[in-house]
Amino acid sequence: MADLLLLPEALRLTPTERILAWRLLEPRTISVDEYIDALYADRDDGGPLDARGSVRAQLLRVRNKLRPFGVTLVTQKYHGWYVPADQEPALRALLSVELQQMHRFAPPACRHYDDRQLSYGAML
Repeated sequence: MADLLLLPEALRLTPTERILAWRLLEPRTISVDEYIDALYADRDDGGPLDARGSVRAQLLRVRNKLRPFGVTLVTQKYHGWYVPADQEPALRALLSVELQQMHRFAPPACRHYDDRQLSYGAML
C-alpha cells in the first residue's frame, strides 16, 4: 500500500468520476438509476437526455483509470456495477490519496475544510 502515496497522473478523476468512484465503495451493486440520482437529482432539467448513456460512458472512464491499480469495476448485467470486496481497501486508499492531492493543489479559496474532514461526505 505504500506505493499508493506516489499516485501517478492517471488517477486524476473529474468531479463526476469522483462521485461515481466513491459510490463504488458501497458493499453492493449500484444501479444506473442510483448513479443518475447521485449525479443529476439536484438539477432542474434532470440531467442529460441520455443520462443512462452518459453514466455508462463515465463509468467506462473510471474503470479504465482504476484498472492499472488492480481495481476491477465489475458489471452485473441489468443490475449495475460493483468492486469486489477484496479490492475495496485498495479503492478506498486510492480515492483517499487522490482526494488529498486534489485538496493540496486546490487554490486556497477552495480549501474550505481541513484534512481531517476529507471524506466522501466532503465531496457531495
